Amino acid sequence: MSNEPSALLRANPYLMGCLTNGHLDLAECERRAQGEQRLKERFSSIPWHARRAEKDPEYWSRLYASSVRL
Repeated sequence: MSNEPSALLRANPYLMGCLTNGHLDLAECERRAQGEQRLKERFSSIPWHARRAEKDPEYWSRLYASSVRL
């Protein structure tokens, strides 16, 4: 793994802020960016999610953070 953020992570202002401020390490930020991308790909075609994402730039980040992971 590189010590530089991926393009996917660099495109996410919320996670870049977490990385820059030291709240999360690079590996965790990359994992979250990939998880958010998967959610976006899967659910952005559903009108309810699309409307919410349109209104809230951090919608996918919030949705991913709210999910239960085992």
